[in-house]
Amino acid sequence: GCGVNLTHLDLSSSKQLTEVGVEAVAAACPKLTNINLLNGEGVGPSAIQALGTHCPDLVVVNLQRVRGATQGVQALCRGCPKLQTLVLSVCTLLDDDLAACTTLPALQVLDLNSVRGPGFKAYRQLGSSKTLQRLELNGLKLPPKQMLNVCTAIAQGCLELVYLGLNNSSASAACTNFVTEALPDCTLSTMHCIL
Repeated sequence: GCGVNLTHLDLSSSKQLTEVGVEAVAAACPKLTNINLLNGEGVGPSAIQALGTHCPDLVVVNLQRVRGATQGVQALCRGCPKLQTLVLSVCTLLDDDLAACTTLPALQVLDLNSVRGPGFKAYRQLGSSKTLQRLELNGLKLPPKQMLNVCTAIAQGCLELVYLGLNNSSASAACTNFVTEALPDCTLSTMHCIL
């Protein structure tokens, strides 16, 4: 086994990675603080739920392109209150998955690049994430008024934000102007946006 004292584990792009395998790792390695499951196509929701159940000290989790992020994120957020970095790029999520992220008391980095599924109201809730310092929303496409509403909520609620990625999103000049005025120390990235 990996041992009860293991704190970091990189299983990114492992072709043999399975749901049962991640569940076994979670049960055997309760002191994990950092796990990378990037491209874990064989990882389902029960594996992500197992991390939330058995690994309460997780601080950094990379679930980019992990099929099991859908519904597993809620249990992960409930069980891992120390999470500071959560990467969910290119995942399909439910509104409730995204809402669970906003409940994390120590979350500083949230990567939602090209996420599919959540609606406008779920994205607007991101403004309640008071500890966020870096937020990646690259590829987010919403109607203009909804995108402005999301940017407004983030700018008014995420006062610690130092970076907001909106590349290739539907962000308008009104969005970027509001964020720039409300958060003058925040770097805003808007490549390939129609401003």
